[in-house]
Amino acid sequence: MAIPALERGLTVLECIGASPLGATATELIEATRVPRATLYRIVAVLASRGLITAGPTTPPRYVLGPALVRLARDAPPQVDLASTAQPIMDALAESLGETIKLVVRVDTEALTIAISHSGNNVPILSKVGTRLPLHLGASQRLLLSRAPPAILDAVAKGPMERRASRTITSPRVLRREVKALRERTWTATESEGIEGLGAIAALIHDASGAAQAALVAVYIRGRKTSRRLR
Repeated sequence: MAIPALERGLTVLECIGASPLGATATELIEATRVPRATLYRIVAVLASRGLITAGPTTPPRYVLGPALVRLARDAPPQVDLASTAQPIMDALAESLGETIKLVVRVDTEALTIAISHSGNNVPILSKVGTRLPLHLGASQRLLLSRAPPAILDAVAKGPMERRASRTITSPRVLRREVKALRERTWTATESEGIEGLGAIAALIHDASGAAQAALVAVYIRGRKTSRRLR
């Protein structure tokens, strides 16, 4: 949804940031096409918040202010989750002898952002960029259990495609399963996406405790003993 006043303010701020020596009001008007009266109101608000400051020249040249430095300092570090997880996934794939995937939620789907195959197992077809609906399988429902209620409502309204014998297609059952998963950080399923294929998934949390992704081991059920599954 567009908010014209906010967009104009951000455009002015970006224009100032792109000017190493600062920008005068006239230069900002020419660069942004914002009406003069509107520009002066925007500049006054940005200056009052410390987002920009006016230099001592005449006419004044506006530069970015100290408030932006504080905002940048307080922002959490941006982590490349896939790159950070890859060596851990490789070690897991080697020790478990299974395919390991890292998935994140994008709206009502789970997106695979990293994958590691073990040389000890029959490769399970999967690739980075694969998307799956959130009703389908261990990692997907774990992510759904931490999603906003509106996301669960959208998924439950379906349609929920059946892909294997244990695929959940009932909105009532889905809601019950998601409710139970809110008290857990891992789960296991079999024969939901592909018959005979199982998955064991665990949530990955950030420093604040918020779920950011799910790590999942995918295996062929027919080759696993109960002891091995445990």
